[in-house]
Amino acid sequence: MRLVCLMCAAMAIGAVGSQPDSEADRVESVARAYAEGVLDGDAVRVQRASHPLLAKRRVDHEYWGEASRAWLRSVTHEQLPAMIDYLHESGAVSPASTKLEVEVLDIVGSCASAKIRSDVGVQLVHLVRLGGEWLVAHDAYELADAKGDGGSDSKIRSKVADYARGFYARDASKTLGSCHTSLAKHSVVRSPDGVEMLDPMSHEELGLLAQAYNAYWKFDARGSKREISVLATEGTIAAVRLDAENWTELMHLAKLDDEWLIIDVLTVDRP
Repeated sequence: MRLVCLMCAAMAIGAVGSQPDSEADRVESVARAYAEGVLDGDAVRVQRASHPLLAKRRVDHEYWGEASRAWLRSVTHEQLPAMIDYLHESGAVSPASTKLEVEVLDIVGSCASAKIRSDVGVQLVHLVRLGGEWLVAHDAYELADAKGDGGSDSKIRSKVADYARGFYARDASKTLGSCHTSLAKHSVVRSPDGVEMLDPMSHEELGLLAQAYNAYWKFDARGSKREISVLATEGTIAAVRLDAENWTELMHLAKLDDEWLIIDVLTVDRP
């Protein structure tokens, strides 16, 4: 019931255009520090700009040097220093990789979506504001030489619509079928003493929530709100915003072979 209430409390409260310029500047600054730290070989800076529960993934088509089906390669917060060392030692990344562009795609309450482009590739990131400090929570990235030509927005929208429809219809299979099994889903919550935290939800828990959610709210399964905005599509990754009846979520999707799947979700907190 606690998790149901957390999701029920999530509300849409605006976008970039309704936020103070300074807030967008803060989001851009943290996203830039996160990316520059990799290019400069400064793992401490990258870790400071990201949350300990960071979910960083990309679509790969090789395993142990052999061609494979598309799968998600993951890097944890703890693995960032080793990853950055490897990138610099192998020559894949260097401080000479100076091209860096950061675009804030959306800000909704204490959650934000941004796109980072460099000589190395492109990153779609979610940031979360905890205790007044913005941190990168999700990172879906693609290397400059990555395979994949993306796809139509209609397929992306359809997958996200199925995700939302599962909650209204109390159909866990529809919601879970829209998500990768390694889904990273987080919400901003506050402890009884007011401390803001990032609360994770497992793939299994999401299924339980989808089954129980509309038993409480009783929204119409067919006509309920499902407003979907595709914020960016870059090859095998996409950033999306979902506005439903009483919650808003920022999502990343990945194209695995010929299917788009939701790989991470950031549920917006109540203001």
